[in-house]
Amino acid sequence: MSEKCFCHLNGFKVKDAQARKDIVDLTKRVTDLHNRRFIFIGDSYGVLKDGRTISWITETVNHLKLSTNNYFIKAYSGAGFANATSAVGKTFLNALEDLYNDITDKNTITDIVVCGGYNDRSHSKADIMTAMETFGDYAKTNYPNAVIHVGMVGYNTIKENLYDVLCAYTDSVALNMNYLHCVEYALKNSNFLNADGIHPVDEGSVSLGKAVSM
Repeated sequence: MSEKCFCHLNGFKVKDAQARKDIVDLTKRVTDLHNRRFIFIGDSYGVLKDGRTISWITETVNHLKLSTNNYFIKAYSGAGFANATSAVGKTFLNALEDLYNDITDKNTITDIVVCGGYNDRSHSKADIMTAMETFGDYAKTNYPNAVIHVGMVGYNTIKENLYDVLCAYTDSVALNMNYLHCVEYALKNSNFLNADGIHPVDEGSVSLGKAVSM
């Protein structure tokens, strides 16, 4: 008996059994994505400032094709897990707390995405881990169905050491969080940063958004 084949919409012929499995898997992923609701937490990289017209958050939203009722954003310049903003004293936990009244059905939140890093550079790994654990406890209490995704996206060309921050953020897996592997490389191009050597320009935000949404 000849092996059955049929074409995907892209024109490639594939084996019937494998193709059907691929389509079922793809359909499930698409359905799951449309049923997901996100919270995005960030620092100044997630704020439209310094001439940026997009941020890693808006770029991620576009890549995931999220409708406006399926995501919530809170980003504060200077915020980190351990570090509080100089202006209003906000950490990533405070940013998440500030969204509390905006989200009526908290059980529908499936993903909490937290990206930052640069602002935690003056804190020890232990302090960052403690702050992440506190963040996780609050998130899991109030958003019991959400997976917490952590990304260390901070980068600079002024030689400030972010190694301890990266170690802490990647160790978020020990706290039952999902680390967004390789996002730490998304800004490693001098053309992606503005003149201060710290903050991304639009091209950098595009690179970050692609990395986070992969």
